[in-house]
Amino acid sequence: MYFRCVILIDVVKPLELWTWSQIAGAGMAPSPRSYHTCVAVGKFLYIFGGFDGVARKNDFYCFNTGISPPRTRVDTQEWRQIITNDIPPSPRDRHTAVCHDSSMFIFGGFDGLNKLNDFYEFNTDTNTWQEIICSGHGATPSARHSHACVVYEDSMYVFGGFDGSCKNDLHRFNFTTNVWTTVSSAQSHPPKPRYLASATIYKDAMFIIGGHDESHALNDFFAFNFQNEQWMAIDFHSGLIPPPRDSHSLTTHVNSLYLFGGTTTVPSDMLYEYKVEESKWYAINSKAGDNPAVRYLILLLQPIRG
Repeated sequence: MYFRCVILIDVVKPLELWTWSQIAGAGMAPSPRSYHTCVAVGKFLYIFGGFDGVARKNDFYCFNTGISPPRTRVDTQEWRQIITNDIPPSPRDRHTAVCHDSSMFIFGGFDGLNKLNDFYEFNTDTNTWQEIICSGHGATPSARHSHACVVYEDSMYVFGGFDGSCKNDLHRFNFTTNVWTTVSSAQSHPPKPRYLASATIYKDAMFIIGGHDESHALNDFFAFNFQNEQWMAIDFHSGLIPPPRDSHSLTTHVNSLYLFGGTTTVPSDMLYEYKVEESKWYAINSKAGDNPAVRYLILLLQPIRG
């Protein structure tokens, strides 16, 4: 089953007031799909591509959340399709998207026949697409899909994925120099090769959890320190540990990481909070409202700020 809904849980409120609510925006929403990407730039969500059960897509939509300072809704919550005169990325799914400054960057994916490693920027100020042509002698990551991707300072980091086999390599693209480099962590032990993991940033580290190693779903948990470029496994000897999963979503707010959905043998609708300072997971049960239907290949974004 494919969905096309926007569902909100407001983690800025006190825990006892957390509720799930579906947003009924005006305008024409994207068709139901999975394996798409979504980033937040200001009060706008940008959704690109995915798979609708029949074909890979390269249509592009913007959703105005209507949230402006001080977190009051002053605009209509509305969808619009973005159509430009430029050449957009080809239809694809299982790609990644990140935002840097006022642009969204699309990397890799799968077009139904081929794995991809092309790289595109959409500038939200000028509403234009351009393919990024890398400079220097750095090697672009191999064509792949189902990788994880984050932005730290002036660089984008690509971890793992599937290029014909599971990967655990880490690549950095510097937005200032337009150069790719492979990040070597010879003095530490990176996560085992995997795809469909999820990653997020907290302070000076990238956290990665779960994924699939071609044999089974995983629930191991790692942090990569950007300062010394070393990996660290996060071990749990007691307390709650989210079950193994892939195709989930992970994001950061204040001092917590939030993990939602995914699949092991069946899709999940569970929300978990990892309190970084406590090194402890908690299962979150909202006090009211209906949880989103069980799902995987979903997108969980950081709270939108005006």
